[in-house]
Amino acid sequence: MPDYQSKNIFFSPFSVSMALTELSLGAGGETKEQLLSGIGHNSSIFSTEEIHEMFHSFLEDIDQRTAVDIDVGSALYASDKSKPHPKFLENMKEFYHSDGFTVDFRAAETLDKINTYVKEKTHGKIDRAVDSLDPNTFMFLLTYIYFKGKWDMPFNPNKTHEDRFHVDNETTVRVQMMHQNELLKVYYDAELSTKVLCLDYNDSFSMFLAVPDEKKIRPSKIWRRPSLESILKSGRELSGKVFVCPSENLTSMYPSCQT
Repeated sequence: MPDYQSKNIFFSPFSVSMALTELSLGAGGETKEQLLSGIGHNSSIFSTEEIHEMFHSFLEDIDQRTAVDIDVGSALYASDKSKPHPKFLENMKEFYHSDGFTVDFRAAETLDKINTYVKEKTHGKIDRAVDSLDPNTFMFLLTYIYFKGKWDMPFNPNKTHEDRFHVDNETTVRVQMMHQNELLKVYYDAELSTKVLCLDYNDSFSMFLAVPDEKKIRPSKIWRRPSLESILKSGRELSGKVFVCPSENLTSMYPSCQT
């Protein structure tokens, strides 16, 4: 089994989309088309200018949230041997609130600066995002997300107990399971043979937990847009017992872009 398959991975499609769209601000021609195609951009629906405005509005909305602790952003590290166009950096700051730094990728302290930046932005949750840097790196773009909220219907800590968690068909581990017996939003996608549970936070945030009947189903099939729309439209509220395994440690994090 590859090493990464035995680890927890936090993967943010939003961060990938934001990174690719940010980079498109400084690209043109075929390169720009390839970057935007990576997020499924359809120019007949939205222009590139409208996409940048939508990201800007979304980040502005997040900044206004007070009932949860959320921090989303990005940072661009450019080699001191390069000279990014000022307008590119200005647009990144305007639309994506991105920080910009000029660094020497050959210097050991650059790695420390990047990891310290991520540690501060994630409130200490990720203390080492990057293990090494190629000294020939021209540009390094990272994105980060930090979220801490309270459940709309809190779990009672006294009902948390240890139980078995099935990692795969052959592996089980003992973990702490949160327990709740409430009226909750559930959905079953017959096409994907997947059960979905929605747990609400305060301030209009929600967590969706998907459990496929068959473990061969890829998560990317579950979280495609039509399925999410079906969940939001067809979800029912049912009373039942819920056991949730809280994972506190993220041993791998994606993405960052290095050129």
